[in-house]
Amino acid sequence: MTIQINPRHLTARMKQAHALSELSSCPRRKVGALIIEPSTMSIISDGYNGPPRKGPSACGGDVCLRDQLKIKSGEQPALGCYHAEQNAVLNAARHGARTLGTIMICTAAPCESCAKVIYHAGITHLYVPEDSYSTGAGLDFLEAYGVEVSCITDSSGHSSGIVWT
Repeated sequence: MTIQINPRHLTARMKQAHALSELSSCPRRKVGALIIEPSTMSIISDGYNGPPRKGPSACGGDVCLRDQLKIKSGEQPALGCYHAEQNAVLNAARHGARTLGTIMICTAAPCESCAKVIYHAGITHLYVPEDSYSTGAGLDFLEAYGVEVSCITDSSGHSSGIVWT
């Protein structure tokens, strides 16, 4: 059952996820993710992609190690930064916030590894921009395990219309 979010609220939350992504130090791609409590539509956790907390850069500084090694997006997820989806779930765990039955709003479709984290955290709905890059493996995994995915027509968050898929 799809949780219907007021389009105005969804647009605002996507704008917040995009603003959060700007905190990422990743030179390849900046991604932000929010975990939302559906009964109040409030943010319970957030995350963006980057190196370990207070740790050295996992990607090689100004140049992404994954780019240097010509690793395609979605492949070899163990190499490089923590992904925004992982950080959002880990931040929730760090603060004792419940993720079961929640919604995730993310500025990009997840890789398969992040899809597994989303599913096992008990997140039931994922909203992503329609035009976000994905290898498809993450979305296929979520579909196979019953996590509903809805695509937003405009990844900038400035869209007045929301398309549910």
